[in-house]
Amino acid sequence: MDCIDEMGNLFMGYSGSFDWKLIQASYSSTLTCNSQGEIKTASTLGKLSNPIRSGENLHWSHKKLNTTGHWVSIDDTIRQNIFSNKSGSIVWTCEQPRAVAKVETDNIFLSNAIGYTEIIDMTILPWRLPISKLWWGRFLSQNTMLIWIILEGGYNSSFVYYNGNRITDATITNNKIILNNRGITLRLYDSIVLREGLLASTLFSKAPVIRKIIPTKFQNSHESKWRSRGDLIKNGKIIDSAWSIHEVVSWDR
Repeated sequence: MDCIDEMGNLFMGYSGSFDWKLIQASYSSTLTCNSQGEIKTASTLGKLSNPIRSGENLHWSHKKLNTTGHWVSIDDTIRQNIFSNKSGSIVWTCEQPRAVAKVETDNIFLSNAIGYTEIIDMTILPWRLPISKLWWGRFLSQNTMLIWIILEGGYNSSFVYYNGNRITDATITNNKIILNNRGITLRLYDSIVLREGLLASTLFSKAPVIRKIIPTKFQNSHESKWRSRGDLIKNGKIIDSAWSIHEVVSWDR
C-alpha cells in the first residue's frame, strides 16, 4: 500500500506472511518520506493486521505501528499471473491501480493523496525464480495511471499498464519508461533513495527467523527503491507530471 501527496510526502505500508515447511512468519512495516526527503521506517513481527477491502474501499489499521490508512479506488482491479512453472507461480493482483488515499502515522499525515495497493501471492520460493532482475514502478496522477513490472534473466516478461490497457511494447532504463507503440515516454528525475542495499539489510533486517532459512546468496541480492518526479512526454511535449515510486531488485546469481 502506498500514496504520495502533491508536496511529495510519501507513505508505504507492507503486510505479509511466509509459510514454508514448518516455519511460519508474519511481518508488517511502514516507510515514510516527507517533502524534505527525511525517511523513517518501522516494522514488527507477529500477528498480521490485514488490510480490509470492501467495495471501492481498502482500510488498514495497525496498532503496533500506530498507522491508519484508507484508500478509495479510482481504477478497476488488475489481476495477472506473472510467472508460472512446475515449481509454483506468482499472481499479482493490483487491487487499486490508482486510488485517493488518507494515511496517518506517528510522523506524517497525508490527505487527498494519490495511492496504490497490490497483493502478491507466491507459491514458488523466490530464490528458485529464473530471474536476475525485477523492475517495478508506478506513475500516478489525476489523469494518468502507468504501472510496470518487468522481469529479466532466464525468464523475460513485461507487464505494463497505461490507463487500464496493457502495453506489450515497452522499453525500460533506470530513468525512462518508453511506450514504443504509443509514442509516449515517462522521464524520471529528482530522485530520492527510499531504501537501498542488500536484501539482508533492508527487507529482512528485522526478520531473523526468515533470514536463518533463506540462502545467503539470495539475501545478498540488491534492492534500490526511489521516489522521483516524472514527466510524461508525447511528441516532445509534457502531457502530464506527477510523482513516481519505483524500484529495481537484482538477484545474486
